[in-house]
Amino acid sequence: MGSFGKTICIRMTKINAGLFVLLTIFLIFFRYTHAKNGEEKNVSKVKRSFWLIRNRCNIWTGLRARRCSYKEKYRKDTYKACGWWWRKRCKTGTTYFWKYKWRTCHKRCPVNGGWTGWSRWGTWGGCHGSSCVGQQKRLRTRSCTHPRQRNGGRHCRGSSFEWMSRSCRPVHSKVNGSWGSWGQWRAHGACSNTCGKGRRLFIRQRTCTRPAPKCGGRRCPGPTTQNKYKSCFLKKCVVDGGWGAWQTWGDYKICSKTCGTGTKVRHRVRYCDNPSPSNGGAKCQGKDRESDDSVCNVHGCPRDGKWSAWGQWGHFRHCSETCGHGVRYRYRYRECNDPEPENGGKKCPGSLKDEEFKRCFLQKCPKMRMKLISKTDKIMSDFNSTKTETSPVITGDSVNLKNQTSI
Repeated sequence: MGSFGKTICIRMTKINAGLFVLLTIFLIFFRYTHAKNGEEKNVSKVKRSFWLIRNRCNIWTGLRARRCSYKEKYRKDTYKACGWWWRKRCKTGTTYFWKYKWRTCHKRCPVNGGWTGWSRWGTWGGCHGSSCVGQQKRLRTRSCTHPRQRNGGRHCRGSSFEWMSRSCRPVHSKVNGSWGSWGQWRAHGACSNTCGKGRRLFIRQRTCTRPAPKCGGRRCPGPTTQNKYKSCFLKKCVVDGGWGAWQTWGDYKICSKTCGTGTKVRHRVRYCDNPSPSNGGAKCQGKDRESDDSVCNVHGCPRDGKWSAWGQWGHFRHCSETCGHGVRYRYRYRECNDPEPENGGKKCPGSLKDEEFKRCFLQKCPKMRMKLISKTDKIMSDFNSTKTETSPVITGDSVNLKNQTSI
């Protein structure tokens, strides 16, 4: 090989060596950064729970621990491999950047005041009072120091002291009561009745004031008042009349109808004798006679039946003969329901069916040696004998004639 070939081999060897070194450095850097990120994640979870606990307000100091951020300035130099076999590092530039960090800081927080427990009750004081029953008092206290109010927090509500009282009896001598003399009789209220004889109440009183009982002394025995009644009369009473009890019912009279629901009546009376009016009193108000109606003969009266209107004519039936002259019939009907007979009434007279016929001719009959005269032929002969072609209409009551046309 020439000198040019040797130069190319040397350069390729240097390039491969440099690539190997760069690959090794990259793998080491990646492993280091990956491990560091995992540790930082675990540490951040612990720190987060720690800060959540520390972020509460301390009721004894009035301070709250918080995470405060601050920034620091960093410098980063960049290098590149240089020199023979890339064994040297040559500085290519410098950059500056800020990085935020966290630290613990304390800030004031409002703390509401809280009461301590009540102290023990103190001793009872002296019995004070001008009457026979006095009062004693004793005291207990509490303070607003559990915790103290800080940094604008709310003061404790309520009172810091409490009194308890009880009744007592001052030292005095007992005085038993004694009655005074009776007073005069005095009328109490009006006469019990505004008219006629009545009674009126009179009362007299006495008081337990010679002397009055005092400081638990014995009260006066016996009643404080005495009552008595005297008769009184103002005027005669005006007595208004009052009804007595109703008498028993009398017998029912004859029914107003022989059929079809009639009525029958009975009566009873009362008298104005409970009491009777006197001294200009008013008479009894209202009626002295009372009647009672009852239904009778509820069975219906006989009713005769009547025919309803005739219905529509039906279609004509088939011809009575298959050849020669024949007759075609049609019918109409009516019902005995306008009204229907009830309670033994008469039924409708006549027939419920009405018929009408007309002659018909389908075809000529074949010639026969012997000709039988049928009922139809007789009818046809009767038709031919009349000057105008008519056919009878038979009803339940009469026979009508109508003009007919041949088919």
